[in-house]
Amino acid sequence: MKFTISAAEMNAKLAALAKVMSSKAVQPILSTFLLELEEGELRMTASDMDSTQCSILPLLEQDGNCGSICITANLLMDALKNLGSQPVTFEVDEETLSVTIRYSNGQFDMVGFPAADYILPAEMGECVQASLEASVLNSVIGKSLYAVANDELR
Repeated sequence: MKFTISAAEMNAKLAALAKVMSSKAVQPILSTFLLELEEGELRMTASDMDSTQCSILPLLEQDGNCGSICITANLLMDALKNLGSQPVTFEVDEETLSVTIRYSNGQFDMVGFPAADYILPAEMGECVQASLEASVLNSVIGKSLYAVANDELR
């Protein structure tokens, strides 16, 4: 799997996705980004088991097959944050899970994790709709508003 993408665009998207992740992950795989390469685009996913966020970026260039891998969030963000808007090329060996990020002045090497280990939320089945009057909803919100606060005990 090999693709080229803008470092600045990817870093901006990863910074937004990282806000979903917990600083103390329940499972080590949750401290990684799931990168899925599809035809002409890269899908990035971050999760903390309760909430999941995805983002899609267009590729500048793609060589080889589609695939997926998990990369440690801190390593990936540290590698990209000082590269500016230059294009970077990711080369992933899906057998050994080695990842090489090449840029104009050098490269970063790291090891990824199998994408099959990433925990994705179950997809919802049928959609359930409920209707209620605005005055009833407003009343319910008003009655429970006292329990809402920034305090972690509530």
